[in-house]
Amino acid sequence: MAETEPDGITTGKDPTPIIKEDYVRPLINVGEFQREWEERLGSVEVGCFPVAKDSDEVIAEKMGITTADVEDLVAVCGEGTLTVDAGDGWAAGPPTGHTWSELVMGEAKQLATVALRYINQTPTGRWKRNPKGNRTAMLGDYSSMFRTDCGAPRAPRDEVPTAERVPTPNVVLMVSVVQAQVPKIKSNIRVDRDYMVYGGQTLVELKDAILCPSDWTSVGPTTGNINKIVKNRVTAKEKYKSSFFYIEGVFYDDKRAGCHDYSSFIVDWASERTRGLGPFRTNSMDARFNQLSIRMGQPYLYCHQGDCEHLFVFRDLRMLHPSDPQCATAYPWVVARTRFPRVVCMVCRDRSSQWCITRSHIAPTDPAFLCDRCCRVSHYDQMGRPYNNCVQLNPFIDPGVFN
Repeated sequence: MAETEPDGITTGKDPTPIIKEDYVRPLINVGEFQREWEERLGSVEVGCFPVAKDSDEVIAEKMGITTADVEDLVAVCGEGTLTVDAGDGWAAGPPTGHTWSELVMGEAKQLATVALRYINQTPTGRWKRNPKGNRTAMLGDYSSMFRTDCGAPRAPRDEVPTAERVPTPNVVLMVSVVQAQVPKIKSNIRVDRDYMVYGGQTLVELKDAILCPSDWTSVGPTTGNINKIVKNRVTAKEKYKSSFFYIEGVFYDDKRAGCHDYSSFIVDWASERTRGLGPFRTNSMDARFNQLSIRMGQPYLYCHQGDCEHLFVFRDLRMLHPSDPQCATAYPWVVARTRFPRVVCMVCRDRSSQWCITRSHIAPTDPAFLCDRCCRVSHYDQMGRPYNNCVQLNPFIDPGVFN
């Protein structure tokens, strides 16, 4: 008999988990979501112009108060109150012996989020002791690993050429793509990038915007003349172009030239009665986001290079806002991205690694990561011929270049 845990997930011999309905997000059709908001907004063209501010009389009527109360609220909470008096010495900087954190946070450090931010401002505060006594990075240090200042054209809509504007009214979706997980290696799930797309875009456009180091690995000879290795280099993205998205029981395959139908093997395998899976459907990756039915927060799958799998999640769905980029070419817009650590050359400790060398008798480690200059000087002659024919050379992409 299966046992039920407090969180609602059934464990035991029964392999089928029973999850509470509270944990399941409702299915949302993106196109119907947009049409519903268009009906409610009427003739308002969302995303074109900022919404005009209501007068004091209108605000008073909506809030059920008098205009005098509205004037009092404006005097206390209006934009004019968001200033700092230069007479207290703050405008010229914090007083001697104090920091901005002490002055601004004060008693607000009682809040958990503010306390984490305060701790992260000190070098030693970014680490904590786990139960085994080892130091581990705090969750509050997430901001130092994730960039949120990725720029995008923010010109007003009337300054964007008509042919390049995002069609309005329209919806925008926030998509979080997770880094690929290496099989049989335990690692934390880490968001790679956050993308913003609008409803009229296709899944193909999102696929082309996703960056993965496995796409840039080389396919070709790994021994012999280094000049021939560079000349005959072909990236995996150029040779193996096939991929698919899996969303709510539907496989969306890339149908462009040179791509194979990845999902057909999975669909045929799952169609056997003994599997107890499916039924699954297939579609083209040319499908647009406003044609999808999705669940917010539900993990979906993007698979490419045969077995390189990325989970991705739809985090937000809303109407296009005037503060969003109004130029269609800015999408998919990288809202935030992970900062990858650099892999520098093991010899010069300066330049990024470009080669991964194995079976070398003079390299400090096996494998060794070297830049192009150090690799040629230490392992190859002026004609590009190796000093040791046993050396294997593989082009390497420093993840730091994606920063």
